[in-house]
Amino acid sequence: MILVTGATGTTGSVVLQDLLDRGAAVRALTHSPEKADALRDLGAEVAVGDLADPGSLDEAMRGIERMYLVQTPGERQAELEVNAVSAAERAGAYAVVKLSALGQDPQSTVRFGRTHAAVVEHLQGSSLRWTILQPSGFMQNLLGQAKAVQEGRLVSTRADAKIAHVDARDVGAVAARALAEEGHENCTYVLTGPAAVTDREIAEKLGVELVEASPDDARGAMLGAGYPEWTVDGLLELDEVYRSGGAAAATADVLALLGREPRSIDDFLADHAAAFSGDAPAS
Repeated sequence: MILVTGATGTTGSVVLQDLLDRGAAVRALTHSPEKADALRDLGAEVAVGDLADPGSLDEAMRGIERMYLVQTPGERQAELEVNAVSAAERAGAYAVVKLSALGQDPQSTVRFGRTHAAVVEHLQGSSLRWTILQPSGFMQNLLGQAKAVQEGRLVSTRADAKIAHVDARDVGAVAARALAEEGHENCTYVLTGPAAVTDREIAEKLGVELVEASPDDARGAMLGAGYPEWTVDGLLELDEVYRSGGAAAATADVLALLGREPRSIDDFLADHAAAFSGDAPAS
């Protein structure tokens, strides 16, 4: 049995469907009872639990052999993911595939990188085998600007920074393979797209104006949109890394693991053209 956390999320939903397509026995963990029926309709077993409540996890982890671990970035991320790792250990699980991030390091200037590093250190010190996925920034993050694109603009604080964005669908496919097959234990994979691209180039591909914003402007906009301050500051730290070229290098890990080239930014924009034109939801 494979447990998928974040089963309705950006990568978790891909992992879940890929595993089901493979015929694997899958249990989806959700903290929302309202989402349980939809997950069951896909063919998954469902457990309702909360990573913030370790006591609720033991039943969810019962009988699992492997787990996909992902958690929304936040101040409690390390605590919540450690709770999941500890529960998997108590259940006698064999391995965990953890979604980390490019630049994971205890000394990272980006809080997300330090948080991931703390969880990875705990996981690697546990009784579990581990696979660490370190993706670059998701192409799907562009969908957050679908409304702006429909209005003819793309807003950026890193206009000319080269970033080897990766499609979250490729990340999910890699995770599913690592969960379904032997041979990926105690491995780290760095996942990127096939080439780096700038926001200015993306705006040109979309046929819209590139609007450059200062970090202060971006901070105010994100806070105004309801983003937690901790997350906003982390995203601005990440932008500094992008501007310094810290995410410009493309790797061959997706190709090696999936046997095909990773999706390019052109592939992504074509697949989501309806969302950017306003003909479909940005999802």
